[in-house]
Amino acid sequence: MQYQRKYLTLKAIYSLCLSILLFGSAFAESKNPTTINKEIIPFHEGNGNGHIQELNTNYGLYTICKNDIEGYKKMLSGSEFFLYPSLREDVNVSMIARATTGEMGFEFLTGEVPVDYSSDRVTFLMLSDIDLNLRESFDIHVNDKHLLTFNSNEDGSLSVTDNPGNGNAQYVLIRRDGNGDGIGVFRLTVPTSMVEKGKSAKIKFNGHKKNSNCWVMIFKGTDVVERIKMSVMDEAAFVIKQKNELLYVDAPTHFNDKQVYMISDGKKSKLKKFKTQGEMSKASFNLAPPKNSFSIIYDGKEIALDFVNGDGTLSKTDIEGKYLYHHRTNYSSGWFASLSKLYKPEFYETFDNFFDKGYEDGLVSIMNSSH
Repeated sequence: MQYQRKYLTLKAIYSLCLSILLFGSAFAESKNPTTINKEIIPFHEGNGNGHIQELNTNYGLYTICKNDIEGYKKMLSGSEFFLYPSLREDVNVSMIARATTGEMGFEFLTGEVPVDYSSDRVTFLMLSDIDLNLRESFDIHVNDKHLLTFNSNEDGSLSVTDNPGNGNAQYVLIRRDGNGDGIGVFRLTVPTSMVEKGKSAKIKFNGHKKNSNCWVMIFKGTDVVERIKMSVMDEAAFVIKQKNELLYVDAPTHFNDKQVYMISDGKKSKLKKFKTQGEMSKASFNLAPPKNSFSIIYDGKEIALDFVNGDGTLSKTDIEGKYLYHHRTNYSSGWFASLSKLYKPEFYETFDNFFDKGYEDGLVSIMNSSH
């Protein structure tokens, strides 16, 4: 147990450091197109804050998957694959199927279908990586009945080649790895008549006998839908830049029409609304940049900074409850700020155990300096 705790703590510290170094944005690394059955999730290509890109991507997923059910709950059989990147840095253990002998597959349970579920079709959402170079066929069974057969396409979409169960399979490609294979989410749509309300469904992926290493992975993430919803509801990311007498604020696209104002060294700006321009929401304020304190108040929520050296600069990462706050400000050709609030319960839960609940107020400070 002690070894497991140390392992989880080291894993969390590693993930946190990687998150800070890369601005937490595994979504923003690739310049390849992102395909949703030949639709595109746009990326913000700005030069300020990778977290804005991450939140834009999460909102794009939310518009597609907000009514989906958690696709993974428990593994039943098959092979596991460790330490392979998924969309989320905290989820890197997957189940893997290959199109080799015809017997390489895995089985798992989904989240429970709600008792009061009323639609005639139910869609399960899972974190997934997929081979886009070798594109062989895989069967999916639901509760021991053949639902469909699919193969991937080079553009990241899926082709359903046999569909006895009248289902559907969709791959949402967010980015590609170094080999050009897909990193994204897998959506499996099943007639409600094939599952039992109030219970999990049993899903089986199995590769055809093709003597090929072609593969598909489903990651063991139990809160994929929940995390996407939490990102849209409660995460935030801003880039603020001074130009002449104005402070310009960039925010994620879905912040459009949210009210926002700022307080700089005690002086309050006018109340404004974000307005979408391209792939960001923007606002500007006639407000002097701070030296001692700064707050941005958006949609009734606040991010507040205190500059202990009185120079308007800091680099700080805190864990407060289930949220990770990462802020960086400096003066270089004017004031610049990159501010982020991210839902990261895995960090606090690990540190909470590690410190034996020594931080009763729920605050763990990781880094705090003026450089």
